[in-house]
Amino acid sequence: MDLSTRAVVTACLAAAMAVAAFFGPLPLTLAAGALALAVAVGWPRLLDIPVHGGTRIVIAIAGVGAVAATAVTQGEPALRHLPVVLALSIVLAFVAELLRRDGARA
Repeated sequence: MDLSTRAVVTACLAAAMAVAAFFGPLPLTLAAGALALAVAVGWPRLLDIPVHGGTRIVIAIAGVGAVAATAVTQGEPALRHLPVVLALSIVLAFVAELLRRDGARA
């Protein structure tokens, strides 16, 4: 995918998120969750990581967890539980790296 195509796709996704936000919190939450899963699928390929499975799972759990934590938070500030989710995601990333079996040597 060349640079201009990526720019158009990014603009379309931003417009889709704005439309979802216009329709309310539930469509915005669903669109943000779908976008988090799309990033989880594409990120390892973008970085050319040899083994994609663990990376995709960690990014998917972190993204969907962040969306869910923000969606279920009542009152202000809406992002108050997000640091906990991100901290646990970092721990999950370390565990995934420790458990990987792709032949890399320490």
